[in-house]
Amino acid sequence: MKNYFYLLVCFSVFIVAYSNCSSQSSNSGTASIVNGTIPSTTNSAGQSITHCSRDVAGISDLSMNLEVYSSNGVLNENLIRVRFNSFPSTFINNSSTLTFWAYGTNSSGGYTSAVQLPFYLEHYTGSSTFTSISSEIYALTWQNLSSTATSYGVSNSSAATALQNITFVVDFSYAPAATILSAGIYTNGVGTAAAPVSPDRYLKALVPSFLANPNNYITTHNNTLLTNHPFYSYMSSNNTEAQYTSLGTGLCF
Repeated sequence: MKNYFYLLVCFSVFIVAYSNCSSQSSNSGTASIVNGTIPSTTNSAGQSITHCSRDVAGISDLSMNLEVYSSNGVLNENLIRVRFNSFPSTFINNSSTLTFWAYGTNSSGGYTSAVQLPFYLEHYTGSSTFTSISSEIYALTWQNLSSTATSYGVSNSSAATALQNITFVVDFSYAPAATILSAGIYTNGVGTAAAPVSPDRYLKALVPSFLANPNNYITTHNNTLLTNHPFYSYMSSNNTEAQYTSLGTGLCF
């Protein structure tokens, strides 16, 4: 992971600078409201596939859930929605920054190089209803989040409060083979001389879609990925595929 953190800074210096100098946006800030209800599916062998995921860090003030982007029941696996369930109170100074990174594992189970991914913001009003409220960006600062929240009638008393009603859509077309999504939080900026060697805080989670039953998942994936599976602790539970379907659906938002 030391190499991974080093690569985070290298990528951020290049990509954030690049995104500030050119228009990367493929999304306007005025997209229509879409319903993101996630359908349940199985493969040809009857194995449950979850289109939702979460981090397994178990941190009280920083956690996130992921789901494949869905519009009116149609899945688009090039886009992953992210919702933070908790967020640190320290993300409130002028240089606090949030970024998203994607990577995978090699044949030995080691992590591969990280790629920084663009994303845009959505206004989340519950009941799987989302409205796009920003263009595509590579880094979100506290100032950006605070002003966006105010524009859409969302409380900006803290990042945690604002993120109860703001979600993210991360564009995986830049890293289609990635299996891990990481959210990196910097309190001293990112891509600048003031940036720390690594994120002050970070989370990682398996990118959906994948087999919900970890006993099925391990037959085609390595142990590094298995330990990031949201249902890793259920491996000895003898749950049915229907039960894993229910568990997977429970991670959606």
